Amino acid sequence: LSCHPHQSGKEICTCEFVSEADINNLSFQDITCASDIMRRTRAGMGFCQAGMCAFNLAAYFEGNIIKNIQEFLAERWKGTEAVLYDQQLRQEIFKAHLYHTYGIDHTKGE
Repeated sequence: LSCHPHQSGKEICTCEFVSEADINNLSFQDITCASDIMRRTRAGMGFCQAGMCAFNLAAYFEGNIIKNIQEFLAERWKGTEAVLYDQQLRQEIFKAHLYHTYGIDHTKGE
C-alpha cells in the first residue's frame, strides 16, 4: 500500500497521506469497521488523531454513520486519554466539543 501525498484521488487522511485509491485497493473481505482500515493504512493515526478524517473513514461502511464514527473515535480515545497534557489536552477538549455538536460521545463505542 502506497501512501504517497501526490497520489491521485481524494485524500481521506491528510496527516498520513492516505488517499481514496489506497483504501479502494484494500480487500474488504476482513474489514468490518474504520479501525480495520486504520490498522492497514495508518489513516486516523496522524497528528490530528482522526479529528479530521473520522467522518471520511466511517462513510465506507453501511449503517448508522454516527454509530460508526463513535465506535472508531472510542477506539482512538483509548490510546490518547492517559497521555493528554497542556496544549494536547486543550486540542482534545476542542475536538470533543465539535463531536458533541453532532451528538457523538467520542469516549464510548457501542
